[in-house]
Amino acid sequence: MPATTTQLVRQLGLSLGAVGGHLAVLRESGLVTRTRTGRSVHYERTPLGESLAGD
Repeated sequence: MPATTTQLVRQLGLSLGAVGGHLAVLRESGLVTRTRTGRSVHYERTPLGESLAGD
């Protein structure tokens, strides 16, 4: 399920900077993608990210 950075901050209890840093690494690794909708940016796992998460 796609989530915004703000949603992830609330869910994980981390700072905005920490979440943003982790998302940048995950995106560069091909594990998440981002999609802009208006002013919101949503992040979602790629198929590789899904398989590695093992949820």
